[in-house]
This record gives sequence, structure tokens and C-alpha cells, in this order.
Amino acid sequence: MPLISGGNNYGGTSGIAVSNKGNENLTWETADQYDFGFDLSFLKGAVSMMFDTYLKNTGNLLYRMPMHSTSGQTSMLANIGCMRNYGVEFTLNTHADFGPVHWSSSFNIAHNKNKLTKLLGDDVVAIGSNHALKVGEEVGAFYLLRFDGIYQYDGEVPTPLYEQGVRAGDIKYYDKDNNGLINDSDRIMVGSPNPDFAGGWNNTSNGMD
Repeated sequence: MPLISGGNNYGGTSGIAVSNKGNENLTWETADQYDFGFDLSFLKGAVSMMFDTYLKNTGNLLYRMPMHSTSGQTSMLANIGCMRNYGVEFTLNTHADFGPVHWSSSFNIAHNKNKLTKLLGDDVVAIGSNHALKVGEEVGAFYLLRFDGIYQYDGEVPTPLYEQGVRAGDIKYYDKDNNGLINDSDRIMVGSPNPDFAGGWNNTSNGMD
């Protein structure tokens, strides 16, 4: 259901307006997930390790779909397509005593990824100024102009850009549609916003009575 809220005054008169656009076609997300893992312990618990891997497929993915601001809203919750999440996680814990000192160490590392497997509507859906949604890419992948070097001399600058004041020494961007202009339509998917790996290593030591 669409929601309305107060505080939208106009011409000195109190007013209310739609604050959240409704979507009568909205449905629940659906998901199936597969997990595999094991826990091992050695030396009476002095060394232990945990390994997990998973695969999750999500259908009717819920996402705040960008909208043209002329509609009065900037986004609407919608079922935009399907997504796959998968990853591997590993943890190693150790405990040891060195005389009066007890030492504990914990190391973990994970590789987690996602990608859109189906997307409703346009081939590429821009979200914000630097990200987009596209089938086969991660959610929120970078959507940018590609740096192609520096113009070395004025004659190298396409006429439309030269007329806009671009000269030798300025940045050269990839002209996707080859029309001599650089604008929003020249943006391309250039990479993941997420790290390949994430992890940590924690060490604690304390004296024993």
C-alpha cells in the first residue's frame, strides 16, 4: 500500500503527500539454500577448525528500484529478478600455554560473492551515480566511465569535445557509442564493489595464577 506523511507544507498551508509509493504486484522473496561444512578438533581442543560452503538462489528479489524523480519518488520496492549467493568460510582457533602465559589465536577468511541471474526491465539499471544492476554482475557493481589515457595533442580530440573545451592534457574516456561525446550513455560495468576475500586474525594473551 502507498504511504502518506505530513510535513509537506505548500504556500504556508499544511499538507500531506505520498512518502512511499505502493506496488500492488509485490510478492514475497523465495529462496533455496544448500550448505556443507564440518568442524574438527585436535589435541584435546587446543586446535580446532571450521569449514563452511554455501549456495543460495533467491527468486523475486526485493530491491528498492530507482524511479524518475518526476514521479514524486526516487525509488519503489519491487521484485526485480533473481540472485545467486555463494561462498566459502574457514576459521582456525588455537590455544596454548607458555609457562604462566595463556595464548589464544583465531584466524578466519571468507570468499563470498553474488550475481544477478535474472533482471526485469532494462539490460542495465543505474543505481546512484556510480553503480548499476546487470545480469551476470554483482549487485551494485561499479558503473563508470573508463579511463583511456590522456589526450596528447589537440588534433586527437573529437570535434564535439573540442567545442566543449577539451584540449591536450585532459583525460580521455572510452567513447562507448562512438559519437564523439562523453556522457552518461558511455558508462560501462567495470568491476565488483566487494573484496575477493575478507578475514581477520585475533590474538589474546593473559597471565595465569
